Amino acid sequence: MDASCLKRADAVFNVELHPCKLHNVEEGVSEHLNALLFRFQEDLNGFVIAYKDVNIRKTKQTFIHPYFPLVHLEVRAKVLLFKPAEGCMLVGKVIKIAADFVGLLVLGVFNASIAADSIRSEFKCVDGVRSYFLHVYSLL
Repeated sequence: MDASCLKRADAVFNVELHPCKLHNVEEGVSEHLNALLFRFQEDLNGFVIAYKDVNIRKTKQTFIHPYFPLVHLEVRAKVLLFKPAEGCMLVGKVIKIAADFVGLLVLGVFNASIAADSIRSEFKCVDGVRSYFLHVYSLL
């Protein structure tokens, strides 16, 4: 797999913490960040795979909303993102083969599929076997 699919970034998260988590703010922030793992984050344009160096910003902007009893915090962390781009080579484990697609598992977590019309022409699907075989041409 291309290393270019994984990116390191500094991220800022706006965390809304329930008052019952105020006895241990770090644990509450950690729970919030753990819920973001392996989910697409639009503001980062990728999937958060890991985070470290969590810094809870202590600013005057930390406030409790008057209608919702949540404490708003600004949290900074270094994150590792899965951000594949067009042309990036991904390596996956084949988990499903059908006549019209091949299903893969990339990094052991992300599902990917290859449509039959995108599979190289030298590979042919064999009916009833649910496998693609390399078609070898005879030179004789």
